[in-house]
This record gives sequence, C-alpha cells and structure tokens, in this order.
Amino acid sequence: MNLTYQYKGPIDQSPRRLARDARTAWVIMIVYGVLTLVIGGSDVAAALRVAAWPEVAGTIVSTAVQTEQVVDRRGQFTRYVAVVNFDYAVNGEVRRGNRAHVWSALDTFENPLLAEQAVRAYTPGQTVTVYYNPDQPSQAALSTEAGLSRGVIVVALGGLLLVGGAIGWIVNRMRADA
Repeated sequence: MNLTYQYKGPIDQSPRRLARDARTAWVIMIVYGVLTLVIGGSDVAAALRVAAWPEVAGTIVSTAVQTEQVVDRRGQFTRYVAVVNFDYAVNGEVRRGNRAHVWSALDTFENPLLAEQAVRAYTPGQTVTVYYNPDQPSQAALSTEAGLSRGVIVVALGGLLLVGGAIGWIVNRMRADA
C-alpha cells in the first residue's frame, strides 16, 4: 500500500470558487432550516391535537418507580420511570392508564429522587382529570403539557436557519453579480 502524497499545486481560492463554496454552504443551511421547520411543525401539530383531547374523571390506583437499563453513546446507565396507574371510563368502558404525561420523556428521569417526587404527587384513591385520545381511548394521560413548547422552539430554530440561509445566499449572489 502506497501512502505517498503528490503535491498538485495551490488550492484554488479564486473569488469564483469561494463564491460557489459559500453558495453551497447557504443552500445546506436553507435545507436544514426547511427540515427543522417540518419536524418542529409536526411536533406543534401533535401538541395541538393532544391539547384538544377530551377529559374525564379518573382514580389513581397505584404509583411506582420502575428502573430501566439503557445503553447509549455514554455507556450503560439506569433510568427511572415514574409510573402512575389510574382507572377511567370512556363510553361506559373502564380502562387503565399508566402515564402521568402524554410525552413519555417527562416521566423518565436519570435521578431516582426526581422520579420519586413525580409519583408522590399522586396517592391511591385520589380523583384526577384524565385526558384521552378520542381516536384511541386506550391512550390516556394525566397531563397534556410541554409538547407545544418544544415544537415552538424547533420551529423558531428552523425559521432562523431558513431566513439566515436565504439572506446569506442572496447577499452572496449580489456580491457575485457585482
């Protein structure tokens, strides 16, 4: 195997080449902006659908903190899940749910004390408001909060990328034409 390098002259840094490279960077920024807007928009749409879920009265049955072993780029660690079991009825059919939040990430903690604190908010026999998905009444939670804020942040980031990329591309084109 030959690992020698052959010098082929200076790198092309002509104004035309630099302008083309800059346009490429701006286009990439615009594409990322559009993709981020789409992802954030779907998050916002999902949060708005969830916010419109109907509510019924329910009763807390039990609470617990469960552990999960997770392996990711940081290695293996334990995650703690706050589980709140509750009964509720939709159209006369009694169902059992186990999620305090629609967004499961809000029920998952890396600190066991935070998970314990989350379940302490509920006591067996307590009457609670249950929000359920009218299309799938078996999907239910005690809170529908927090989904909208994440989506709005992602949409704002996508908008900044898109506008910044578009402005950069336009300025670059104007300089190239001058």
